[in-house]
Amino acid sequence: MERKIKIVGLGGSLRENSTSLNALEIALNGAMGQGAETHLLDLYKLELPMYRPEEKTMLHP
Repeated sequence: MERKIKIVGLGGSLRENSTSLNALEIALNGAMGQGAETHLLDLYKLELPMYRPEEKTMLHP
């Protein structure tokens, strides 16, 4: 049984329509096309407080 390579792309841009995030998606799609299992982890979509300074939280009132 052949094992697939697993690749996690970590995107940390704060901008919508980020060019670096788009480039990461292209790279992951290319790797997937070669048989790798890929996952995109977009830190902005995780809504972490340090990536959402405009939102008030208990840690950052």
